[in-house]
Amino acid sequence: MGVIECINQSRAVRCYAQEPVSRDVIQAILLAGRASGSGKNSQAWHFILVTDKAQLKDLSETGRYAGHLAEAAFGVVITSKPNPHVPGIAWFDAGRASQNMILAATHHGLGSCPVGFRDLPEKASQLLSVPESQEIIIGIAFGYPDTSRLAEEQRFRHEVLDQQGRRPLDTLVSENAFGDPLR
Repeated sequence: MGVIECINQSRAVRCYAQEPVSRDVIQAILLAGRASGSGKNSQAWHFILVTDKAQLKDLSETGRYAGHLAEAAFGVVITSKPNPHVPGIAWFDAGRASQNMILAATHHGLGSCPVGFRDLPEKASQLLSVPESQEIIIGIAFGYPDTSRLAEEQRFRHEVLDQQGRRPLDTLVSENAFGDPLR
């Protein structure tokens, strides 16, 4: 599957089959994150691979929108050392790495969904033994989609989001100046 196909097929998946993912596929996903670009090639991120089911369950309780992590085959939590000279760069670089991992997962037939730990960040840091010099940026849940429950999840999205899809390009792109129509 090519990169454009992966981009177009990638969807947030929160229902996972209880099927293990091979270490080769996990490593390919981690390598995709490592291959991501970073500001001045700093590679300031650190990836914590979480495979322990009890730990995934505990982490799922540290954020309002983290519940799906409990069912995931594995999770990856990205931490970084904040850069006081370039505010926000750690978040930007972690976003680049996480998107690479999500696309690699799609390539390998896995579903994924970002996870935030904003409700109890200290507890999440404690569960992962994150040193004070690092901050948790984002987590990602991974696993094979549970197709039996996926239809219900998609029906819910259809009802709730009214099947919005993606905005047309000409409504979100300006050319040369904000508000100038795309030619």
